[in-house]
Amino acid sequence: MFFAIGILSVNFGYGGNTIHVNSPYAVTTVVSLLSLLSVFVVTLFCASGVLRDSEYKMQEMVFTTGLSRWQYICSRFTGVISCTLVVFVFALLAMLLGLVLFGKAHQLGAFSLYNYLWPLVVMALPNILLNTVLLFSVSAFTRNVAATYISGVLLYVLYFAGSMLGNSPLMASYSPASPDEAYMVSLLDPYGLAAFYSETSFWTATERNSQFPALQGAFLINRMLWFAVSVMIMMVTYARASFTLSSKRAKGHANEVSEAFVPVFYTVVSTVTDRLMAYWLMFRARVKMELLTIFRSIPFMVMALLWVFLVAIETSEHIFHGMFSISSYPTTGLIVNIIWSASFVLIPVIFYSNELMWRERSMKISELVDVTPVSNVVLFLSKCVVLALVIVMFILFSILTGIGIQVFSGYFKFELPLYLSIYYYGGLRLFLFGILALFTQSLIPNKYTGMAVSGGMIGLLLMLPRFGVEHHLLRYADVPGLQYSDMNGFGHFSTAFHWQIIYWTAVTGIFAVLAFSFWRRGTFQTKLKCPGALVKPFLAAFLVTAIISGGAIFYKTNIQKPYKTSKEIIGRRVDYEKKYKSFGNLPQPIISSVKTEVDLFPDERMYHVKGTYAVKNSGQQPISKVWVGFDPEVQPKAVVLDDMFPDEQDERFKQYWFELDNALMPGDSLVMEFSLQVEKTGFMPFNTENSILDNGTYIELEKYLPFFGYAPDLELKDPVERERYGLPEQEGWVKLENAKPEKYEWVNYEAVISTLTDQKVVSVGMLQDEWEIEGRRYFHFKTEQAIPFMFGISSARYKMIKEVHNGIEVEFYYHPGHEYNIERMLESTKHSLDYYGKHFSPYQFEHIRLAEIPHYRGAATAYPGVIFVAESMFLYDFRDPEKPDYAYTMAHEVAHQWWGGQLMPADVQGFKTLTETLAQHSELLLLEEKYGRGKMTQFIAHELDAYMSSRGYDPGNELPLYRSESQVFVHYQKGAVIMNGLNRLMGEQKLNTALANLLKKHGYPANKPTTEDLLLEIYTVAPENRELIDDWFKRVFIYDLKVLSAKYEQQEDGKFKVIAEIMTKRNSVRENKQEVAATLSEAIEVGVFTAYPDEAADDQVLYLEPHHFSSGTTTLIFMVDEKPEILAIDPYLTRVDRNRIDNIMVFGK
Repeated sequence: MFFAIGILSVNFGYGGNTIHVNSPYAVTTVVSLLSLLSVFVVTLFCASGVLRDSEYKMQEMVFTTGLSRWQYICSRFTGVISCTLVVFVFALLAMLLGLVLFGKAHQLGAFSLYNYLWPLVVMALPNILLNTVLLFSVSAFTRNVAATYISGVLLYVLYFAGSMLGNSPLMASYSPASPDEAYMVSLLDPYGLAAFYSETSFWTATERNSQFPALQGAFLINRMLWFAVSVMIMMVTYARASFTLSSKRAKGHANEVSEAFVPVFYTVVSTVTDRLMAYWLMFRARVKMELLTIFRSIPFMVMALLWVFLVAIETSEHIFHGMFSISSYPTTGLIVNIIWSASFVLIPVIFYSNELMWRERSMKISELVDVTPVSNVVLFLSKCVVLALVIVMFILFSILTGIGIQVFSGYFKFELPLYLSIYYYGGLRLFLFGILALFTQSLIPNKYTGMAVSGGMIGLLLMLPRFGVEHHLLRYADVPGLQYSDMNGFGHFSTAFHWQIIYWTAVTGIFAVLAFSFWRRGTFQTKLKCPGALVKPFLAAFLVTAIISGGAIFYKTNIQKPYKTSKEIIGRRVDYEKKYKSFGNLPQPIISSVKTEVDLFPDERMYHVKGTYAVKNSGQQPISKVWVGFDPEVQPKAVVLDDMFPDEQDERFKQYWFELDNALMPGDSLVMEFSLQVEKTGFMPFNTENSILDNGTYIELEKYLPFFGYAPDLELKDPVERERYGLPEQEGWVKLENAKPEKYEWVNYEAVISTLTDQKVVSVGMLQDEWEIEGRRYFHFKTEQAIPFMFGISSARYKMIKEVHNGIEVEFYYHPGHEYNIERMLESTKHSLDYYGKHFSPYQFEHIRLAEIPHYRGAATAYPGVIFVAESMFLYDFRDPEKPDYAYTMAHEVAHQWWGGQLMPADVQGFKTLTETLAQHSELLLLEEKYGRGKMTQFIAHELDAYMSSRGYDPGNELPLYRSESQVFVHYQKGAVIMNGLNRLMGEQKLNTALANLLKKHGYPANKPTTEDLLLEIYTVAPENRELIDDWFKRVFIYDLKVLSAKYEQQEDGKFKVIAEIMTKRNSVRENKQEVAATLSEAIEVGVFTAYPDEAADDQVLYLEPHHFSSGTTTLIFMVDEKPEILAIDPYLTRVDRNRIDNIMVFGK
């Protein structure tokens, strides 16, 4: 297993393509995790090595020899740790082999043996020593194999349980609350992983690829501390453990001798003459014997315990540690998604297939069994049934764990049929892999070789897509990636899943029949036998079923719609760019109005669109050739331009060219009619933005309507692949300094959308009418004014709540049973409409709709007057008052009705800053107004941590906020921090005035704004802060603010004099993220509190004032009225601080 992990480690994810797989960070990560897993290797060696004497009843002889205590302990301990190190060295060699076999050039850095030796010495050796000492001690004190096995598993279980409960950086939900907590977590992690990840969490890709954490501070203390603990435990073991045979033990052996001679009396056994009955009795006896042997064994108990723990940890991480550490309601659907996809159950499947196959040989009774009149079919099928029951048990453990988590959470809607569906959607596939493992091991004459080959083969089969084998008919037991949704069940791929399970079950049946023929009986290898008369009908049935089901899959995958491999899809993008890029500047008309008729057929997984465009020439030169294109997922049916059909067409790329008899002059218009069809069966790739589902259809229609001219979105985007195919670097956004005045090109929209009679449709525009005819339900939408070219559609069996708030119709469409958070979302929506309407500009529509869609995509998406909200948002548990109210995400999406809905930026650098950054800022304003600065600061803390972490994995140079392009962490996370700082610097009223002026001057139908326009409005209301504003928006700075010491002295008048020493500096980030010390001279808030700032109420703020700081150390002295508890610089996170944890200090620590 270690060898396999090592060789496959080149395929692990280390945080992005920019982290080299042989970098110090990546190698240390793998080596550290392997050293943690070494607990299982040490367990095996302790159970077999240390306890060998007692297991084989040899302790009396050993203890009567001349071996000293030192010799005995030293030899056994050295043997265990040496064997473990040998295994570990093989893993390291496998890592090197993996680089040769699977490493890709862009994944590899310069090779250095030091990259492997450092983690071996600093991480692996101390961790292996600790594991060996702990388990050796258990073995020495208990002299019991079961205790050793259980201790090994408990050590692993308790480590992860402690990591989760202790908020370790090892867990995805990590978010340190204080410097003391972060420091203690780093010290108390016995394997050093928390210390390692704490040191490297905010490193850039360059740092991860080139250096190791310094051996100092908490990291060095951690390593020294746990080495010392290992030595102390070993000393206690040497001094206290008994290495003699106790009198009680000796007495027990005497009893064993006396009880050894038990008389066995002859009994008459009746003979069964009926062949089928005999087979049945043999089969039942074999199954019973195998089950009892497995279920009573220590390895099974250990694996079961470990499995329950892994499922509990995985489920808890998903359920109780979501965004901002917010829990979800533990619905059965969420838990089933976690359980059924847990592929690590393949390990016990492979293990037990090997154990079952070699049971008789291992127990030295194979010759006896082989001469009995038991059919090969009985022998093999009994092992298959037992393997199936093992899988049943592991899934049962998973289900009981899930139910236990629900009960613990006070949730009692168990949905047992859904739990039982795991046996079909997950268990059956595991069983097929188990049969394959049995078949493979029937061909191999060695137990351990058979296990290695079957495990390696299954691992290889799972990795086939990496080698270009993608078709489901060629990937053993491969099924689509199902995801359960309360709205849509197992959804898009469920039909394909059924067909593929039938196909692979039939193929596996053929393997089973072949296994009968290869079955080994006797000492010598037997020749391949022809299948007997009993199994020939089954072989024929399996073969016919495989052919029929495989043919059906091939037809639905390859014939109904041309099948494309990943390579072919990439090739299409490459060829499209090479063929049409040069025509990208041809003048084309723009769309001024859109009318569509959309017919949704959820039961058939398809939809039809008939539409009409009114197009006009908004340019300065005539247009003589009109170029129309369609998305690759669309099947165009017709396209007619002013009664003209295309003169040229390219069917491969779905491009159509019209030569106009009379050129379209500037200002002139034409009408284009089109029709198209989209089919999205379960045998086609799933697209979350274009999904036609039984319940929960969601279509971003604007992306699949015809377009004019060249489409950069159809280009190949991966820079590595572009280089491989000889394409130049992809053009980015237009530089800010090259921006030209841009007019809005918004459209009037009207649509008639039909669906099934039991569903409701949600889309943009006012609902004009609704009717039913001929078993179809129709909805007529029409916009009240021009809108951006955005036409989202959803259709589902919705329940609907409707309120009228200040003259605006607020409609909420949701799945029945998902009422948990509707009230809070409605409150957030109404609060947003009130605040933004008052401080920015009036809301532009008479309605706003919120509609639930399945949780296949992100949290929410805003369209004009409509917000589509992912199902997962409805399942969050927002009742904990100590955590941020993530329901206020609605405030972000409602804000897009202004930032993107009333104001659309020019298509230049900074586009996302004017949409996403301003929406983030708007959300923060509402959070602070509703819950106070503390809760808002919790949100900012999350965004700051995400920014510092994400920038470390990004390969490019970080752009300033006002030039943001595709670096999400800049315009989302960093943008939120900077706007928070700007709000504290200028004041909320001034900043709101600047944003309102921006909307007034640059909202539709004026010229589109750029970030320069935003800054101009900010300068106007806060000219005194221009230099600092430019620093934050136009440059990249990283602050380093730290409280070095904090103390107080009580005065005679009862007040307290606070004396604080604070270090402040900032670095300018240059090319390749190199940092250079920069001048710091600005006022930063310092606060004194009786609680942590993000939890402090107004009456717990004793002091909050700005102080002027320069680079270096500053000593502050001031008075407070009450006894201070906590001092902080920048308590409300207005600066992009490298480590926000050390800007807080508890007095007296």
